[in-house]
Amino acid sequence: MASYKKPDLNAHRQGLEEIDKLWSKHQTSQVIMVWGPNEYLLHKALLILRKAWFKQLKTHPQTLEQKDIQNPQQFTALWEERNMFEPDPLYLVPRVEKKKDFAKYLKLVPGSSSLQSPLCFSYKANSLPQAINKECARIKAHLIPCFDPSPRDIPNLSKSLMKELGVYLDQSGLALLLDTLGDDLFKLENELRKLALVFLGRKEALSAKDISPYLGLLREDHAFALSQYLLENKPQKAQALVLDLLQRGESSIAILGILARHLRTSLKVVDAMRKNIPSSELARSLRMPFSVVNNYTRYARNLSSRRLVACLELCQSADMDFKSSSKVPDDLLLSEIILTLAPV
Repeated sequence: MASYKKPDLNAHRQGLEEIDKLWSKHQTSQVIMVWGPNEYLLHKALLILRKAWFKQLKTHPQTLEQKDIQNPQQFTALWEERNMFEPDPLYLVPRVEKKKDFAKYLKLVPGSSSLQSPLCFSYKANSLPQAINKECARIKAHLIPCFDPSPRDIPNLSKSLMKELGVYLDQSGLALLLDTLGDDLFKLENELRKLALVFLGRKEALSAKDISPYLGLLREDHAFALSQYLLENKPQKAQALVLDLLQRGESSIAILGILARHLRTSLKVVDAMRKNIPSSELARSLRMPFSVVNNYTRYARNLSSRRLVACLELCQSADMDFKSSSKVPDDLLLSEIILTLAPV
């Protein structure tokens, strides 16, 4: 079975629906390959398959890790050693791209008709290697693609999540949510889950006005701009951006989170400079691009750990004020942090 070049969200849904229909008829001898570059859809597909398996077969799937398959004998035992007193399980083996010789293991899998229960693998990559594609074709594996949804697919995906979670947004609410989060699907589901809890039992669709006080995230471009102004020692521009975001209805807690993250990163850089840790090693430990670490290094030369700790203490105090009935305006609390951090 050849892989599609760039499958869309419909191909993803159809693949999952096909498996669900087969399992509903107790046709369970399949090899399933969930693959693609989108980590959210990979994760979600495995969750959907787990639920579908339990719903149809009433047995719990077994998730295996790399350490559970150290040699070919352990791998072949998945379908060769049956327990006569228990139903055959569904085996889920996520992120097999980390196993460099996985194609050799896949060669050991017999045709689907020889399996008693399905094997399900997930593979995070833009394309399947030729050797793996060849083996998938041989064993007639079901391929479920997980590619980044197009912009036009995001609203439909959002509506599916709303239906799943029991929370409903009108056009203005959905537009605000997507404008705030962009195409980060993990954040999208997390925010919808939070809204479902906040508005538990409400049947009317939620508007932008309803949800804006509860959105705890900033758009990535706003967060990047705020971090850049801080790195460039432009406190006045950082203050102006914060005030503009607050006037647009952005969450004070979200802005505070950006400031706190900037401070914690800066503190780590200052500490690394004091210990003469190379920038390349620091970039690996912070999981940040080398160029960004260099920006932080230049910025942190004029900062002391004492000042950064003082700013973090202000963040903690502001967080308590935001969550209480403090009469101090949010913009003043945030400005105090920025000005305390600014070079003298």
